Amino acid sequence: TVFNQARELSRKLEPQTHAYHEIWLDAKRIYSGAEEEPLYGPGYLPRKFKIAFTLPPENDVDVYAQDLSFVAIEKEGKLLGYDILAGGGMGYAYGNPGSFPRLADIIGFCFPEQVEEVARQVLLIHKEFSTRCNRKTSRLRYTIAGKGLDWFTNELATRLPFPLQAARPFSLSTNGDAADVPGRQTIEIEGGRIQNSNRQQLKTAFHEIASIHQGDFFITGNQNLVIDGITPDTAEQIKSIIGKYNLLPNDSGLRRNSSACTSLPFCPQALTDSERLLPKLVDELEPQLKELGLWDEEISIRMTGCPNGCSRPYLAELAFVGRGPGKYNIWMGGSRRGDRLGFIYQESVPVKEIADVLRPVFARFAAERNQGEGFGDWSIRALHPQSL
Repeated sequence: TVFNQARELSRKLEPQTHAYHEIWLDAKRIYSGAEEEPLYGPGYLPRKFKIAFTLPPENDVDVYAQDLSFVAIEKEGKLLGYDILAGGGMGYAYGNPGSFPRLADIIGFCFPEQVEEVARQVLLIHKEFSTRCNRKTSRLRYTIAGKGLDWFTNELATRLPFPLQAARPFSLSTNGDAADVPGRQTIEIEGGRIQNSNRQQLKTAFHEIASIHQGDFFITGNQNLVIDGITPDTAEQIKSIIGKYNLLPNDSGLRRNSSACTSLPFCPQALTDSERLLPKLVDELEPQLKELGLWDEEISIRMTGCPNGCSRPYLAELAFVGRGPGKYNIWMGGSRRGDRLGFIYQESVPVKEIADVLRPVFARFAAERNQGEGFGDWSIRALHPQSL
């Protein structure tokens, strides 16, 4: 139900005329009249607008990092409606104090039949009030931060033909991928790139699986691949292919929860490496994790080649954000739930020194953590500047 509602909302909010394709996708011009987009008008949006849906306790889409999110609220298997979050975003620019990552605010609850109108009106507020003169600050989060949450909720209330209800309680357990159930298998894709490498023959393996699989493939918000709808008559064959190509290696919890943007050489915004570097960095860190008994510890680790935050590093328990060629700011303190921003632990650390910086940190974590305490929660308690 939630998936279908997300798909339908996407269909309703996408551009309706062909003009968008003519402008951005190099399509052949087929209409030159005065027709306008029924929702967007003549100017489209000031900047991109991201919408996410999730069903607690899962949060692999990082609802607090999106412009608009809908968190499904259910009772006894029945969908009651959605809590609404607005104003999240990750990217910022060095040297620009007016740009910053921000968590979305919970602004209320709506029923399933009200989702489209809520999304339309929030999108229109972004269209009408977000700045168009500065690309760095043209996201909805800056409008809400600048004008205030009360202004935003009041403006939304004047536009909606119905009142929003108070938000319902919900609990998120992890922004990692959901646990596998019968008929579904998640395969870790390091760096999010399906390719044949010395480590794994992913491309070949998935080609073999696709030739017999009767269900679907889904890409997760953590760059992994879900083989869904595995039927009893293909289950053993798929399991055999997974084993043949070692698609479920005994990786550390750190590697299982790693994510990186493409960065160099593909992204013009990149200041330094990310996708190519993170696996090598994890290689350096894993021997100590094994020594300390932390091999299976689920630690979310993310890397970006610049501060734009495409892999959502500011929500991770441990993150590396490109500061310049071969240098990174080390962030810590995000939560496994994806509901807390981290803090900068050290700035401009040369890549060759990152492992040395982290060795005493991991040693302290292993020795000092409380029962069941995750790395992000411990680092907030033990290493955040306000805790020292």
